[in-house]
Amino acid sequence: MDKKNIVVVGAGPAGMMAAIRAGQLGKKVTLLEKNPGLGRKLLLSGKGRCNLTNACAQDSFLTRFGKNGQFLRDAFKKFFNRELMDFFEKRGLALKVERQLRVFPVSNTSSSILDVLKRELTKSKTEVLCKKEIEAIVAQGKRIKGVFLKGGGISGV
Repeated sequence: MDKKNIVVVGAGPAGMMAAIRAGQLGKKVTLLEKNPGLGRKLLLSGKGRCNLTNACAQDSFLTRFGKNGQFLRDAFKKFFNRELMDFFEKRGLALKVERQLRVFPVSNTSSSILDVLKRELTKSKTEVLCKKEIEAIVAQGKRIKGVFLKGGGISGV
């Protein structure tokens, strides 16, 4: 079995960000995507402009979820809209806030966001494998040990 420190399944924005962060922390990362390329849905979001985040205050944002919003509070203390905006701005992507506090790239193209993510994947030395569908997840106790790929192949952690 090919040993990896971390295998991330799915190369949407969350998967790419997870892979980037793990790579920044020195992990050996493989990112698996079933589609031919990365960020397919990201390119379509916001009518091709990508509504990256919102500029709401955290408390105001959480009230939109009723009492279930409290579940998100701890995660958002570590990484909320300002941290996401900083991530992209520090990498040269200018952002703007529009009506209803929606945040978009100044370029008005979702591809500019994807370009930053792809650059960071390269910098973090993440191995990106497209056209790889997962057939099964291999678990041992409460730990994930690997994934079986459709059509053959296995990726281990």
